[in-house]
Amino acid sequence: MIFERDVHGPVSIDVTLTDVDLIGFKNMKFTAIKGFQADLSGRTELIATIPELRLKGHYKIDGQILVLPIKGEGDMEIVISGAQSNYSFDMKPNEKKGKIHAVVEHVKFNIEPDQIKFRLDNLFNGDKTLGDNINLFLNENWRELYAETKTNLLKPSSIVMKNIINSFLDNHPYEHFFE
Repeated sequence: MIFERDVHGPVSIDVTLTDVDLIGFKNMKFTAIKGFQADLSGRTELIATIPELRLKGHYKIDGQILVLPIKGEGDMEIVISGAQSNYSFDMKPNEKKGKIHAVVEHVKFNIEPDQIKFRLDNLFNGDKTLGDNINLFLNENWRELYAETKTNLLKPSSIVMKNIINSFLDNHPYEHFFE
């Protein structure tokens, strides 16, 4: 996952996340399903809560957040707590073994968390004091940071959700949902 620098915004960073594990989707609880209908027309919306979602992996960052420079490379963990999610999509038919299955397309995904905590190891070539202070700053200002970066953060989650739903729909003829 790559975030590219926005020189005009308050968060002007180049970030590369690699070997990222996304943990916590299994605890998602759906609270509402809207627009799910037999003819595959219209938009379907899934509303859910996610108690905790973790992104663990490796990061490389260089740039500026608000007024502070940030630079480093190492292990990272981002913990998103108390999230309300909204996942909407269209479906198109796909014939498989004489039965109609649905395929998800045109995905839109949003998460509004209660809190986000960041841990970036080895900031400023391992300078513990600077690294601890930047991590503290990130955790105290997570709302502003999230508002600036959420589009890039949600892309991999959206892909994971699309793959999960498509895998489920591929194994179940669509008409069986309405029998």
